[in-house]
Amino acid sequence: MAHLQAWLNAALAHLPGHYDLAVEVIRMRRLIKGYSDTHARGLSKYDRVMAGVALVAGRDDAADWARRLREAALSDEKGLGLDGALDTIRSFAG
Repeated sequence: MAHLQAWLNAALAHLPGHYDLAVEVIRMRRLIKGYSDTHARGLSKYDRVMAGVALVAGRDDAADWARRLREAALSDEKGLGLDGALDTIRSFAG
């Protein structure tokens, strides 16, 4: 329940200033599914994506980056696309 509440709080925190980013954070819950290894992989990807969202949160294109991160996380099981997207964000976010 604590993880669920933290997710909701993260979305609500973006709501006043950046509605589109709040919506993208709501959509991040899709990353967490299943149980056992599948659930663990989803949680790991969710945590990594949310860390990336934190890096772009002040940007005008934050919602777009959040969408890219989510799509990258869903695109392959190993997370190579997600790694690449996060590296790109780190390159300009400092």
